[in-house]
Amino acid sequence: VQAPAPAEGSLRLKVAEERAKWRSVVDGLPASRPRKGRGRGVLTVGGLSHKPGVSSNSYTVNALLAIAQLRRTGCRLAVELWHDGDPALTAPGVRRELREAG
Repeated sequence: VQAPAPAEGSLRLKVAEERAKWRSVVDGLPASRPRKGRGRGVLTVGGLSHKPGVSSNSYTVNALLAIAQLRRTGCRLAVELWHDGDPALTAPGVRRELREAG
């Protein structure tokens, strides 16, 4: 049995609450880093999932697959991978292997 759909007013309130939470997180982020390079490249995110109940504990594999697909299609743009210290990316020699892979 499905629960009834929320009333439009309560849905708007929920959206407003979530927007306020999002805004407080965004406002608390540090200022961006100084730009490097010419501003042409790809930024992707990998790392461990910190959300309870997420079936996969790492987004690193997805990020690496996306990078591999970019290279497979001929994209030669620089790629920057941001992560939170995932051991799969901080192990000795990984940075060299990724650089050699393109």
